[in-house]
Amino acid sequence: MGKISFSDTLRLPLPHDGVQVNFCKNPACKNFAEPPLFSNRFDNEGLPLPAGSRTDPLYKKSGASNGECSLHCKECDGYSAIKSNEGVKEELDRISAYLKPKELSCPNEECDNHKLPISSNSTAYKKSGKTKSGSQRYQCLSCKKTFSDTNHRRSQRRSEVNKRLYLSIVNKVPVRRACEMLEIAPDTYYRKLDFLHEQALTYIRERELKLFEQFSSRRIYLSTDRQAHFSNWTNRKDKKNCEFHAIGTACNRSGYVFGWHFNFDKNSNSQQVEEEIQSSPTQKLRAMRRHARLWTESDFEQLKRSSKNNSYPASITDDIEHQCLDESKRGNQEQSEVIDDTITLPSVGMQVHSDYTMYAHFHLLEKLLHNVDKVYFYLDQDTGIKNAFLSAFNSRVLDGSADAFYVRVEKELTVNQKEAKVAQWHRDFFDFAGFHFSSATKAEQSLILQQMLMKHMEKPLSIKGSTEKWLYYPKSTMAEPSKVVAPLTLPIDPHSKRLSALISNASLHGIDRFFMQARRRVNMFERPFSSGTNNRRVWHGYSPYKPDMYLKLADLYRLFYNFVSKGKDGKTPAMRLGIAKGAVSLEKIIYHSETT
Repeated sequence: MGKISFSDTLRLPLPHDGVQVNFCKNPACKNFAEPPLFSNRFDNEGLPLPAGSRTDPLYKKSGASNGECSLHCKECDGYSAIKSNEGVKEELDRISAYLKPKELSCPNEECDNHKLPISSNSTAYKKSGKTKSGSQRYQCLSCKKTFSDTNHRRSQRRSEVNKRLYLSIVNKVPVRRACEMLEIAPDTYYRKLDFLHEQALTYIRERELKLFEQFSSRRIYLSTDRQAHFSNWTNRKDKKNCEFHAIGTACNRSGYVFGWHFNFDKNSNSQQVEEEIQSSPTQKLRAMRRHARLWTESDFEQLKRSSKNNSYPASITDDIEHQCLDESKRGNQEQSEVIDDTITLPSVGMQVHSDYTMYAHFHLLEKLLHNVDKVYFYLDQDTGIKNAFLSAFNSRVLDGSADAFYVRVEKELTVNQKEAKVAQWHRDFFDFAGFHFSSATKAEQSLILQQMLMKHMEKPLSIKGSTEKWLYYPKSTMAEPSKVVAPLTLPIDPHSKRLSALISNASLHGIDRFFMQARRRVNMFERPFSSGTNNRRVWHGYSPYKPDMYLKLADLYRLFYNFVSKGKDGKTPAMRLGIAKGAVSLEKIIYHSETT
């Protein structure tokens, strides 16, 4: 009998570099956070399993539609999409790359040494004199290109334009208008944009590394949501947009945005990836393939489907039922992309499966927030977001230091309808408390709200298709006039003051405000307007042609929002969070040098 190939007998993805996301995602189940015991024909120590023990006692695989497969928990009968642990780690490395100091390497992207830093691959380079400014010059021994570690600030002509350019970006000035105002050519605009982006990453790196190492707090309240963005077509004969999803998380109290990540990898080459996949052993399950996190042409063609129904449900509970029904029809409930004939893949770089970006997003947050005693997440209703949180924070959910809640807000209301909801809340408050909301102190308002929530917890809502128990949130504001909340990690107990206090803080306003400001202040993030339409095939006004513009502008705006822009209280989100003493000037960011 021939030797059994380990790769041929693999049934589930193995853990990779400390990442294991395949387990039951039901916090109430005893299998929660427990990985499969048998991922293949060997046990976790690599020893052959005895005859009759090759069936995992905790899970079984279910379904195999278009390369997707779920892990079926035998204890609670729950399902969760199987992921490539290696793919999650690759995506985590991509979105957290800004935290690693930039290392000098061959600038030729076609060269084999392009990603080999000089510091750890000295035999691939040699010194080649110095520049006029005294910087060391090197030569790549592979492609013979010379380059140096010259500070880019020295090569900036008309450096006085840099601040005005940054301000034009965050004040919704279109590219052509900015070029006219600054009297620069479009090529100069984009070259200076790259310089600003590089300086912004340097500044963010140092600040957030300190946050990672030093920031501590008793508790933090966070909100998470996603946005869809479209880049415009570049081929008039094939008018299709690229659709990208960006996930963001913000602190509800300080406003600080901990991450804003798009599912786009600018450094991946589709031709090279396709060739590597074709040369690898054929795997039916996508999670077992190389580059599982990336959209390939074959994935894209297999998963094309008609546009989802865009009709708006009649009520907030109908909206939740509609979302659950839509997710149940997907081969992978965590996948949020809508693949139809109006959408295409980017021609440069590669699109990432949005669920992998969500998983990586929460794994990065878990690292950034490891010094916070209690972490509370308020999540938009989305199975992918929920499972991504549970995959990263599972140990903290088990020890009680992290909890999460779904929050669903009714957004399709007019101003008059919102005002009517707020007026009704004031009447309900008076009927319950016996005194007017306007005359109550903040402490009294909070106490009454919690007492009203405890009454609602006596009869939670069961909504068709949803496994969660929902609660009406009695308080209405103009920003969130009507909403319902579902605890994801805690059982509903009408006698729990702690639970009612946590639900009373339920809100998505932290991340919603950031998204709204980004739409208003950066024209490429503006809500699309069409200049002609067929179904979803539209020209999106200010949207970029190159998707990597989203990544650059997202970094530039997040830095501006967190450290530069002051609120009505005269403070920036970083100041409120306690990681900055004052607002940071743009000059300090633009001309910042990385400390070594």
